[in-house]
Amino acid sequence: RKSNLYSKTRQMLKCLLIMIIICIAMNTTTLALIGYHISVKQETLIDIFNVSMHLYTTAASHKYAIDEIQFVLQCCGHSSYTDWFLFDWQKVDYASREEMAQQNRISDEDYRGLGVPFSCCNLRASAPCMHIEMTDDKTINVNGCVEIISPILLRIVIVSYVMTITVMIIQVLLAFLITR
Repeated sequence: RKSNLYSKTRQMLKCLLIMIIICIAMNTTTLALIGYHISVKQETLIDIFNVSMHLYTTAASHKYAIDEIQFVLQCCGHSSYTDWFLFDWQKVDYASREEMAQQNRISDEDYRGLGVPFSCCNLRASAPCMHIEMTDDKTINVNGCVEIISPILLRIVIVSYVMTITVMIIQVLLAFLITR
């Protein structure tokens, strides 16, 4: 009877060891994927932010994400608030679509006002936010978002690495104890 119990225990420990080895392999894969896919390079973040700024008026999800980032982190644009001057972020059509389609397109860059989205307004400013047709930058956030997002992303990556490595060490110790 003891040998039967010993045999079942041994078999259960082997199954547990196999499950732990599978978990170690999955955690190693997770670690490799985090390292491969997560980029904290500022150039990459600027590119991503630029794409979202281009889609600001056409994709509600991008508008919402950028507004949320700029409002919560109190930043504006990717490098500075002047990044918004390069985009037609308001999409103002002065005629119907049919009239616009019949006319030759002209650039509106010379006539576009110097303004930024409302989400660029500084919450700590004592005066009302002047984010459209700006004459100064006293009521808006002048710092870009990438310099704020980059260290946050780096901390998240470091924490995920440390947690995954800790779990792997515990799994290796469990595997070692099971095989003894």
